[in-house]
Amino acid sequence: MKRTVELSKPHYKTEAANRPEAMKSTATKTKVAAPPAAPAPVDVIEETPAAESCCTATSICPDELRVRAFLKWEAAGKPEGDGVPFWLAAEQELQGQT
Repeated sequence: MKRTVELSKPHYKTEAANRPEAMKSTATKTKVAAPPAAPAPVDVIEETPAAESCCTATSICPDELRVRAFLKWEAAGKPEGDGVPFWLAAEQELQGQT
């Protein structure tokens, strides 16, 4: 047996949707700015200096320092933490070599 329930008042959304003024758009038109022009093409691309050019006899090569610190961390069993002790130890070793 089906049961039908009749509401005494129409639902507010249904009622509002059936009114003619609800059919009209209340949005206002806004002007949108045009997107900026594309940048001019670059003829010359500057390359970053190679690792060899930044490593001198008196300075520590960042790549060598990074690799040495990583190897120390790996040899210690990859412990949790920030790895600063391994970085500092690698830095001291490389400073001792120069």
